[in-house]
Amino acid sequence: RDGHPRVRFAALHAIGQTSTDQSPYLQETHHRLVLPALIRLMDDPVARVSSHACAAFVNFAEETEIDALLPHIPSLMEKLTQKMVLPERVIREQAITAIAVIAGVVEAEFVPY
Repeated sequence: RDGHPRVRFAALHAIGQTSTDQSPYLQETHHRLVLPALIRLMDDPVARVSSHACAAFVNFAEETEIDALLPHIPSLMEKLTQKMVLPERVIREQAITAIAVIAGVVEAEFVPY
């Protein structure tokens, strides 16, 4: 919740890297804290931070259990589908990748989307 976008970007980078390096420990023990923060930062007014939130989500979600992810899917899909029409290409690409990861994790539960 820092006011400076570089700090938010660096925090997201650390979460993304830690999600890969400490998987599945981070996902199993901290999903209640990390997922809402990543989802909130997807709405950051700075495009670079918003797209990095999507990228960090991808790293985190790849090893997240379906039960931890399911409650967040409606809000995630709403945010991510809105990002697919934004003019910034990097945000569109990260949103599409995040949707693909969600589909891969939740499998049959993705059908309504």
